[in-house]
Amino acid sequence: MIQVENEFGMRDHCDPKHAIWLRDLIKSFVHDTAVLYSIDPPHRRMQKCVVDGVYPTVDFGPFQNLTRGFKGQRLVAPRGPLVNAEFYTGWLTHWGEESMQSIPSEEVIDSLEQMLAMGASVNIFMFFGGTNFGFKNGANFDEKYMPTVTSYDYDSPLDESGDPTDKYFQIQDVMRRYMSLPNIAVARSTMKKVYDTVFLTPTVSVFDAQIKQSPVKDNSPLTFEKLGQNYGFVLYETVITENQYCETCTLGVEQIRDRAQVFIDEEFVGSIYRADSTSVDFNVSKNQKLSLFVENMGRINHDKIYDQKGILSMVLLDNEELLGWEMYKFPLDDVSSIELLQPTGNEKYPMFLTGILNMDTKPMDTYLDMRNWTKGVVFVNGNNLGRYWSDAGPQYSLFLPSEFLNVGTNMITIFELERASPNYAVKFSPQSLNKIVYDEE
Repeated sequence: MIQVENEFGMRDHCDPKHAIWLRDLIKSFVHDTAVLYSIDPPHRRMQKCVVDGVYPTVDFGPFQNLTRGFKGQRLVAPRGPLVNAEFYTGWLTHWGEESMQSIPSEEVIDSLEQMLAMGASVNIFMFFGGTNFGFKNGANFDEKYMPTVTSYDYDSPLDESGDPTDKYFQIQDVMRRYMSLPNIAVARSTMKKVYDTVFLTPTVSVFDAQIKQSPVKDNSPLTFEKLGQNYGFVLYETVITENQYCETCTLGVEQIRDRAQVFIDEEFVGSIYRADSTSVDFNVSKNQKLSLFVENMGRINHDKIYDQKGILSMVLLDNEELLGWEMYKFPLDDVSSIELLQPTGNEKYPMFLTGILNMDTKPMDTYLDMRNWTKGVVFVNGNNLGRYWSDAGPQYSLFLPSEFLNVGTNMITIFELERASPNYAVKFSPQSLNKIVYDEE
């Protein structure tokens, strides 16, 4: 089976001609060797983009009354198998939510058993979610911008590290009642290692000349895309002129994408965030340098498109437009050159910190305990583990797979935006801390 599109029928801009084009494109490669299918939530709107030769299926999570779950499919496919092509075992989580999203195992098992008893086909989503390594976490938009956390554990049958959960074994028990399963032993969990605490050394600040690339200069701030950058950060800087200084000024950026730290002469004065406040107040004098360090926190990957990043609007200081910008790119595709730098002694945030984890035995999976750090990104041997944002939660640890580690020396680099752990300490945990409510000691 090959999926032709995903929830296209529920879109207002659904165009059957595009669905036909997708169908024909795939058939040109697979001919008649595969069943083509589409997925939509179970409601009448899914009929809009149903096309011949593509079997319509539905997606939904646990329902007490599954008849309504398949009702939408039967409206467009009166005959043929009942198929839930995305049966949700959990859900994704966004920064700032109270806890990691989950669905109780009992609800998942009850719905699964009912569907199998009906003779329906079921595809479990997610069976294994894993991790949004790097900057690929993505985001949603529901009245406001909602960036997804790094962990894609999803409360899946297999957890973020790939270990089977109780939900896994309960699903296995249900499936055994309806089909033959191979007699394969399943390890209940892999060993996790709590490595010794690593104390990092502040290396370089984003304001240091050693790390700044040649700036791009323009009268107005440019987006990431116009700067030729997809992910990471951009430092926007301008100088306040003689007729622009003020006391208790309001800096406004109507379209910030997505979050900016604001500095006057490299001193932090506040932040603006597209999901919260897009202005900040402070005092500024003439000839002072204004810096905005802007982060792409993840592109919206559902409904909205053209989610450009950076500064998309005028930057206003007490309603006066600021012009004459220098822009420094920090894509962080490769941090090896940063790791080679000697410490500059400048410990102004945002800054990079580096340290060595020594290992004389075979590497094992582990978690980094980020509860005493604030917001940033972690790299291990050049591998981007993803973002942490412990001030927002609900994710407080980062999964570090053994495949990223070596026997011998392992370079840990943390790019901390706001406030590092006391003594710059990196601690490890044998388990995920993401479902534990943070209680500051």
